[in-house]
Amino acid sequence: MATPYFQEVQRLRDNRWILLLIFVIALGAMLPLIYGLYWQVVKGVQWGNEPMKDSELIVMTIFVFTALIIMVFVMMSLRLEVFIDDEGVHYRMVPVKGKWRIVTPSQISSYTFADRYKLFESGGIGHHRNILKNTRSFRIFGGKHMTLTLNDGHRLLLGTQDRGGMEWAMRKLMKTN
Repeated sequence: MATPYFQEVQRLRDNRWILLLIFVIALGAMLPLIYGLYWQVVKGVQWGNEPMKDSELIVMTIFVFTALIIMVFVMMSLRLEVFIDDEGVHYRMVPVKGKWRIVTPSQISSYTFADRYKLFESGGIGHHRNILKNTRSFRIFGGKHMTLTLNDGHRLLLGTQDRGGMEWAMRKLMKTN
């Protein structure tokens, strides 16, 4: 592997607002169950119109808690890695697409940069595929991104925080090849 012209790693856990949102959602999912568990198991008062058995309520609370822990772990480990060298544009999104993918210069028909994303084009944070527009999107932060149009008509949208560095690397990649 050659020396990269550009290298960037974006982690979802670096965004404080996302962390706050995840915490609020997890708390909102767990509070009613903990409240019901307290009233039904500790105080002995049936919780709800059609209450569950105590054992069922305990199992459901443990299941929801475990599912939330797994979901938070996956979201906290989500990262987008992009680097550009003389071989092409390498990218992966761990743990969704853990294997490195490469787009060689011969596969690229054009590339553009933008400072804002269109929601229906990129789909938001994460990995999204728009079948109608033949677009795959990998994005974690902000709206800055590069769109690669490939020779087969597909488009690849890669988010970035350093538009200038990525733009310089793409010019160098396409000029050398």
